[in-house]
Formats: sequence, C-alpha cells, structure tokens
Amino acid sequence: MAIASSAAGAAEPASAESPPDTIVPADYLLLSAVGQYGRLSLHRDALEAQVVAGTWKVPAAGDAVELPDGRRETWQAAKADDGGTLDTQKHRGGYALATFDAPTERVMLLEAAGHAMVYFNGEPRAGDPYSRGWLRLPVQVRQGQNTLLFHVSGDKLQARLTTPPSDAFFADDDRMLPTLISGETEATWAAVPIVNASTDWLDDFKVECQAGEHETMTTPIAPIPPLTVRRVPFQLRASESDAGETVQFEIRLVRADTDQSNDGDPPLDDSKVELKRMGPQDIHVRTFRSRIDGSLQCYAVQPAAAAAKEAPPAMIVTLHGAGTTCEDHVAQYGPKEWAHVVAPQGRRPHGFDWEAWGRQDVLEALADARKHYANNPRRTYLTGHSMGGHGAWHLGVNYPDEFAAVGPIAAWISFWSYGGGMPSAETPTDIDALLLRGYSASDTLKLLSNLSNTGVYVLHGGADQNVPAAQARFMRSRLATFHPNFVYYEEPGADHWWGNECCDWPRMMEFFQHQTSVAPAEQSFVDFTTANPAVSNRCHWVSIESQQEQLSPSHVAIRQNVEARTFVANTSNVARMAIDVAHLAPGQPIDVTLDGQPVHWLPWPDESRKLWFERQGDEWSAAEASSPQHKGPARYGTFNAAFDNDVLLVYGTAGTEEENRWAAAKARYDAETFYYRGGGALDVLPDNRFDFNTDTNRSVILYGNADTNRAWSTLLATSPVEVRRGQVRVGTRTESGDNLAVVMVRPRAGSDAAMVGVVAGTGPAGMRLTDRLRWFVSGIVYPDLMILGPNVLSEGTADVRAWGQFGLDWQVDSGEIAWRDAAL
Repeated sequence: MAIASSAAGAAEPASAESPPDTIVPADYLLLSAVGQYGRLSLHRDALEAQVVAGTWKVPAAGDAVELPDGRRETWQAAKADDGGTLDTQKHRGGYALATFDAPTERVMLLEAAGHAMVYFNGEPRAGDPYSRGWLRLPVQVRQGQNTLLFHVSGDKLQARLTTPPSDAFFADDDRMLPTLISGETEATWAAVPIVNASTDWLDDFKVECQAGEHETMTTPIAPIPPLTVRRVPFQLRASESDAGETVQFEIRLVRADTDQSNDGDPPLDDSKVELKRMGPQDIHVRTFRSRIDGSLQCYAVQPAAAAAKEAPPAMIVTLHGAGTTCEDHVAQYGPKEWAHVVAPQGRRPHGFDWEAWGRQDVLEALADARKHYANNPRRTYLTGHSMGGHGAWHLGVNYPDEFAAVGPIAAWISFWSYGGGMPSAETPTDIDALLLRGYSASDTLKLLSNLSNTGVYVLHGGADQNVPAAQARFMRSRLATFHPNFVYYEEPGADHWWGNECCDWPRMMEFFQHQTSVAPAEQSFVDFTTANPAVSNRCHWVSIESQQEQLSPSHVAIRQNVEARTFVANTSNVARMAIDVAHLAPGQPIDVTLDGQPVHWLPWPDESRKLWFERQGDEWSAAEASSPQHKGPARYGTFNAAFDNDVLLVYGTAGTEEENRWAAAKARYDAETFYYRGGGALDVLPDNRFDFNTDTNRSVILYGNADTNRAWSTLLATSPVEVRRGQVRVGTRTESGDNLAVVMVRPRAGSDAAMVGVVAGTGPAGMRLTDRLRWFVSGIVYPDLMILGPNVLSEGTADVRAWGQFGLDWQVDSGEIAWRDAAL
C-alpha cells in the first residue's frame, strides 16, 4: 500500500500492526542553491554548515537560510506529481526536504534518483546524480518522524521507500555479466549486488553458481556490513554442451560452511543469471578483477576479423562518451582485419571523465586484453568520442609511450576549457597555491609536449553544439607550434554526433595503420613532463621518480647515443630520476650528463638494468635505487591515492555513541559513493574486527581519531601527526579546538606500497565537516595533510589551518605545508 507523506507527517495513518509496504513522499520543501560546487576541493554550502554545526532543524515554508554575502534563500512548499516525481529544475544545486511518520522501527529500501546525496535521518547516503534508477539503499526507519534532506542535482527528483523482499537478497539491477565465448572453457567472473537489509553483519557467506546439472562453482564473499549494498564477484563456467544463444545459471547465497548436498540448510536467496554466448569473432564483453579494490570491471571487444592478414594485429583502444556502455560503444566500429577494437568501461558509463580511477581502468583493461588477444604492443592506438575524446587527450599526454597514435573525436580539452567549475585565485595565498597544484595532472596543455613522438589525429564536427569546434581548433594551433606528425580534420556542418562513422572514421583508421611506436634502441630523444610521478612517471627509457616541488610539473629532455653509450639531459623540478639501459648491449660503462654536469662513466647495472640519479641542491650524483620507504611512483602521497591499493575502510568504535555513529556512517557513505561512481567494492569493517597482522600490503582508511579508533595506535604509532579530541599535533605545532577536520595520508609500516589515510575530527562537528569532501569527483585531489577550520563552508581557504605535502622522507620538516597562522 502506497501512502503520501508531507513535511508535517504522513498524510495517511497506519497501524503498528500493518505498516505500509511503500512510502512515496508527496509534499516537499524546496530551497534554491546556497553554495558553490563545481570541482572545488573545498565547496561552499550554507545549509551544510548548519548540519555540521549541529544547528539545522526541520524548517517550515518561508523559513530562510542566510548566505555569507547576506543574501537569503527561503524554503518553498512544492508537491510531487501523481507518480511521485518532483520538478527541481529551478532548484538544481539546492535542497529538497520531505518527512514522514512511521508507526514502528524497521528497515526499508530508499529508491531515489536525481540527487547528489541525501541525509536520511541526519546520516549521509549516496545519491544518484545521473538518474540511473538502480540505486536501492537499505535505511533504518525509526518510529515517529523521519527526514529525507536531498541535495538536488537534476531537473527531477524521484523518491520512495519500499519493503525489502528479505533481510539479504540479490538485486536485479546493476549486474555485471560477461559474454560466454564459444571455444573458451576456462572459468570467468560475473558480479551481482547483494543487499544487506538487516542490522546484522552478513558474515561467512559464499555464492554458489551452477548451470543446469553441471559443476557448481563456489566463491566466498567478504563480510557485508549492516544496511549496505555490495556488488559481489563470483566465478562461473559454462559447458560447450549447453546449446543455444544464452546459458542460464542459478546463483545461491549460502553460508560458507553449508554442504551443497545438505537440503536442510536453505540459501538466504537465489536468483537466475542469463549470459549470452557469442562466437570468437563477435562483439563480446570480458570481465576482470581490478587490482584497485578487487571489484569486477569489464571491457568490450570487436576482435580482428578472422581473415586477418597481419599477425599479430594492432589494438585500438576506444573510450566512450558520457552515459554510454562499453558494449554499445564498441558496436560503433566495424570489424577490421588489421586490429582488435577494445572499449574499456571506465568503471561506469559516466565514471570519472576518464581521469583518476577511470584512467587506471583503461590501463587495467588494456593489460587484460593483451593477455587474451594476440597483438603488437608497438601498434596500440587510442581514440574516443566526446568525454572519451577528452580521455584520449588525457591518457595520451600522461602515457605517451603506451600509444603509437591518439585520435580525440569531438573532444574537450580539460576541465578548465569545458564545463567550468575549476578553482582559481588572482593573488593566491600559500595555501591557495598548494591547493591549486593538486589539479596539475588534469591540465592537458601543461603535458601536451609529451605527444611529440606520438601521432595525433584531431577530428571534430564543424557545427558541434555540445563541444564547440573551438576546442579542437585551439589544439590544432598548439600542435602546430611543435608537432611534426598530426592531422586535423573538421567535418563541415556536422554536429556532435554524425553516425557511427564519426568514431570509426576511415581516414583516422588509415592514419593509425601507418603509425608504429619506435623501439627503445631507436628512440634517440625523449621529451617528458609529469605533474605527479604516481600518475605517470615514465616515458620510454627515462623515468622521473620524485620532484623537488611536489605536484608541480617536472620535465626532462634527454638524448641518447646508443653506439656511444651516452645520455645527455636537461631537467627541471626533478629530485630523482632513472634511466633504463636494458636496450643497450650489456657489459660496458655508460656516460651520463645531467644539466651540464658529467656523471662519469658508470658501470653496467647487472640486475635492475637501471641507472639512478639524485639531485641535492644543484648537484647531480649517481645513486642507489629509490628506497620504498621514501616517496616514489609506487607511493607518492595525496590522500586520494590511499584508495588505490585494495583499501580497507576501518571505522572507530572506541568513542562516544555520537562519534562511533558518525564513523560508521561516513565509512559506509564513502563505500556507497565509490560503488555508485566507480563500480567499486570497498571493504568496510569496525576497528575491533581489524587485524593489523593480516593484509599488510593493503591500504587502510581510518575514520576517527587517536581517541576513538583503536587501529590508530598500531598503524600510526610513529606518525608526526596526531589527532585527538580537542587538538591536532603536527610535529611540534598544535592546533586546538573541538571543531577541526583533519584529512591526511601516511605510509603503512611494513609495506612498500600501502598507505594509511585518516578522516578525522577533533570533535563531532569537525568529523561532520569531512562528510561531503569529494575525493571521488574527478579532477579534485586532496593533499597529504589538511586541517580545516569550522568556517570553510562559508569562507573557503580562508579558514584552512594547514594544507600541504610531507617531504620525500614522509616527514613534516622536509615537507611543504602552508599554515593559515604562519607566525605561530
């Protein structure tokens, strides 16, 4: 039975014995935007400031929210239509509030779309900003009044609460299913969301999968916390004896100790999964386990035609536009005798604009495809349309030696040139300057010279109404100043999309066919720039290991003479670098000159095949390999990077009830948000379930401070930064107050790659201040350390207490940390 709810309470009473199966809010209060977002690492929001301070109360129509500049926005009554849809196009970026009364406490499923996030009874839950419609989050409805405060992101908001079918079940939507390929018999992976709609942990369970009477495959699953959803990978195998274009599997959720022959222990849930069977030359979807978080990801393939004359074929990597699946995108390409076409998913149809985790997905998908399809790695090409065209620019300039040519189509250049919302400062403070540095890896133009040795084909519609042709024309003008091998073509009168041919453009394909990457021994000159060695540190045989000024562009221009065994380089902002000499004949010494300084004939490196160099002041010298305990490409910092290494989210349980409730809710919110935005599967567990001695190479995010999270003392015993109730200590300096937020990252002891991230506060208000920091929004990068004052939501960087990077040895004194109160 559906009921309509209003801000004053439920319009239709229900008895405690028969609570409604469905609740559809009908009456809302709407508030226009009271903040600034874009891609600001520190957004502004006057209403969120009230939530953080603990002063927000359910308003009435006509109540006002005052903005820092003195303007006022008032709450206005609004009503959803008969289908439960609320018109929010005039309130995008603002808020929508609904309340309802419940006769009893119970778990329900929140199904909403068109919102960036929602506070359900004060706790943050993930939103569905792209209105995909599949996000169903279990929530704890309490007896009496319940509130839903939506941060509106679209033109329409839809919301309802439904009764879950059981305490734990397989969701019907957002399943990731591979294609079965005729002739392949090895096991493959699929994934299905499991909803834990109970207040208990889903511990020690497994997924059984079986096709007909064939072998049952069993996959254990990680514990699933209460009131959460997780897309769980499981293995399956089909037999060639299963005839037909589809194969149906049964999946069962059972306890780990259940014997499948024991009929007395029924599964918690069961469901059907149907997979398509395709021929090896047909378009198909492959899945793989991501090293980032163990989640299942996918890519689509149009294999080279069976009559391929070239062995092995080339590989074309193509990136889709916003909202497109990889399978739909690869279908825009016809089969080619000379190349496979590989379309990564980018972790979601919108993903991360092919930056951040989307960028990593391309590299993972390419590596997996190279294992399955014979290919010539020196003939790999990168293209993409619209958002994917931007991805072609972005990956092309960051990984220039990975691709023989790039072909951006209808592409925008960067977040600065298209879409807006990027931060700027005419007269930046020290804190502003460090904050802005974090965006450097997204700046296509700063890295464009990396494409000097890569073929480029720029394609755009002359009448493009979505991404103006001015974007491509500007890139043509920049390439013309230095690039010897690029083509520009503008289709007269064409809009953003002019049919499949605009992706599978014959002249671009012909251009690709004539491009081959140069072998290392033949690459006489490398001109390479990186903004962050953890994003991109290598080009051909030279690598930048660390920087003098972290997160600012670093450059090396280096020439080799293979016969003379010499290297001559000029550098800027490089602290450590390496030269891979594996392509030289072994045994004889090598002569290197860096910035005019001769580093005398160096002996042949027997095992690593690398020569290492370190700069102290203005002097270069030969060095040993980089210590993994210092910053380097495998672990260079920035808080965002702590999510890259199969991370564990560990929330504190040693605090007050309020502190513990915040920590659990924030960890859940981050896991949900990464699931929605990037198809992620992050493990969440309380500190009393965390074992310091297992999974020592996994990164950890700690939610809570040294007083509230038991894992702090084991993971951060030697940290120069300590957060407790009422204060933050950084080296010998202390910042006091019970409303400060702290975010930082440290190396995890005993591991060469894992990190420990911290999301903390000196009190509940400081903890809540971290709730909506947006580390899962592409382009935004947070530093090694930031301490935020309570007024950042109104004053921005003016109330940042500290912001910056630890030194290359991970210490405070050697780092670059800017303080608001520099004199203290």
